[in-house]
Amino acid sequence: MIPLLIVSVVVFGFVFLGIYLNRKVFFTKTWEYEATYENEVRQGAFNPEQFRRLKKEELTIDSPFGYRLHAIWIPGEGSDKTVIFSHGYTYSLFGSVKYLDIFLNLGYNILLYDHRYHGKSGGKNCTMGFREKDDLRSVTDWVFQKCGSDSFVVTHGESLGGATVLLHGAMDKRISAIIADCPYKSVWAQFQYKLMEIYKLPAFPFLHISDWFSPLFIGTRFSQISPQEAVKNIHCPVLFIHGDQDRYIPYQFSVDLYNQKSGQKRLYVAKGADHAQSCLIDRAAYGAQINQFLSEVESIKTHSIAAQKASS
Repeated sequence: MIPLLIVSVVVFGFVFLGIYLNRKVFFTKTWEYEATYENEVRQGAFNPEQFRRLKKEELTIDSPFGYRLHAIWIPGEGSDKTVIFSHGYTYSLFGSVKYLDIFLNLGYNILLYDHRYHGKSGGKNCTMGFREKDDLRSVTDWVFQKCGSDSFVVTHGESLGGATVLLHGAMDKRISAIIADCPYKSVWAQFQYKLMEIYKLPAFPFLHISDWFSPLFIGTRFSQISPQEAVKNIHCPVLFIHGDQDRYIPYQFSVDLYNQKSGQKRLYVAKGADHAQSCLIDRAAYGAQINQFLSEVESIKTHSIAAQKASS
């Protein structure tokens, strides 16, 4: 009787742990939409008056999962180049406004959008990139319909958004270039890092138990969500960016992603920058890295188009 009771308590404990860890991550409390705007202004991330004066359109884009994604479109002057921004975990599209000047100065259209379960978008939970990558595919479809099927489209993401643009880039060959700022290399690696940092607990058996339950919450095991595997199938150029003082996602993750990627790539490690702060710590250096990277990508594409026309 006592052994049976002990087994029952252990089994119940495992079930509780698996459910608790999944709910804590995938149903986490997110920032209020307006609070993210106020927080960015308070940090000096962008000038609210300059942002207010920008010509922009608020819109929604249908997700393949039955909800709507909230977005803001900021057109350039007759440009066929567009950058799509994917923000970080628990935040909103206002987390990406700090990057706008860099791309507006390069003549890009801008599309900001809220991830599922974030900001003004629908969706019952966060899936750490699993369903977010398909949402980004729908957002990208909207841009190509708006600007033309042969337009130049770049995706830029930070943190969760950084992982999302990599996962999406592996399945959408239309993307011209990707900029991944402080992404995690896999959900497993990120959970393992945070489990030890916060709770001083090893991966086994806690992550293994939680992983077994995760399909009930997100439709797949989180161990299968891996930007590090995705980069093997990304054929467009990728710029990896990470602050060397990142306390949330180790900058070594971007080094590992860079090493895994073949073809054209670049790695920029921002000295002294914490999580998602590389642009704010040195805006000039950040902008220069992006400018040089995109100039090289645009030049290659221009030569490729010219060669195709010559051959035809």
